[in-house]
Amino acid sequence: MEKGQGSLEYLLILAAILAIAVVVVVVANSMLSSPQQQSKVQQDRYACSLSGIELAPTYTINGDVGPVKYGGQSCTLNTISDNKYVVASCTLGNGSIVRVNTTDTGCVYDLV
Repeated sequence: MEKGQGSLEYLLILAAILAIAVVVVVVANSMLSSPQQQSKVQQDRYACSLSGIELAPTYTINGDVGPVKYGGQSCTLNTISDNKYVVASCTLGNGSIVRVNTTDTGCVYDLV
């Protein structure tokens, strides 16, 4: 009986090598773009903190803003901003404006 590897075993080895290569490329890509994006996020957090608005850790520059806090109180997203008193606002790096408004039950924030 000869001992050798069949074609299926070679295909499995090739698939494992390709999977490892894909993981390496994805990790390297995320590491290269991450510092620049993190810098923008930190700038936005700082700009908002000057107005007393705290952006949550789930905040992302490309999507909606995650939960915000004002005066230590969690605010919820509101799409209707009329007839509310604006307590604080800040401008994000992508041009969006976060406005924190008072309500009877607490605070809400709007993305303008």
